[in-house]
Amino acid sequence: MHSTRNRTLLGLLIALCAATPPGCDRGDVPAGNPDTSSHRELVEPPAVQPEFAFARGLRDDYPEVSDFVREFLLTCLAGDYTGYRQLVSRTRTPESKERFQAIFHAIRSVTVETIEPLDIPALPQPTFLVISTVDFLPEHKVKLRKKHEKIAILVFPEDDQWRMAPAPADFQPDDQPPATTTTAPTSTARHYPWDANGDY
Repeated sequence: MHSTRNRTLLGLLIALCAATPPGCDRGDVPAGNPDTSSHRELVEPPAVQPEFAFARGLRDDYPEVSDFVREFLLTCLAGDYTGYRQLVSRTRTPESKERFQAIFHAIRSVTVETIEPLDIPALPQPTFLVISTVDFLPEHKVKLRKKHEKIAILVFPEDDQWRMAPAPADFQPDDQPPATTTTAPTSTARHYPWDANGDY
């Protein structure tokens, strides 16, 4: 129903780590060449590329949303800052290039755990809550509340394209019970693990 943007395949994630968590579908990464146009901002990749996976069945149950999330992960985990900005909703301010690079270099892996439709009139329809586990490298300076983090994003259509935005604090799973789908979030502030101390 809603088209997704053409994938940016930079070739930096051609092979995912073989040690994908049990019960997960690996994200297959096609080969490709970097877009070296003068208008594209790429950040330097880390020595070891992050990996990602989807929990089993998600890509069958929610193919369109999974395709967009996969595109978003491929873009971010390839260091494509321009592509990342293009996939963020216009209602949100993207991370700065410096923060984007610092977070990119601190991530060891991302596992997409759940995708859940949200039936809330205040949100665009359809809107999906996507919860992922992010494993950060301990030697990097991202300040965390705990070693393994679950974070939530919202995925919804904007101008006939899928876009993402950080989920409000009410919908973040790390420090509270899962949010219900009957009420709208009370806050639209970003709530990523690395925001805890206003630093990365």
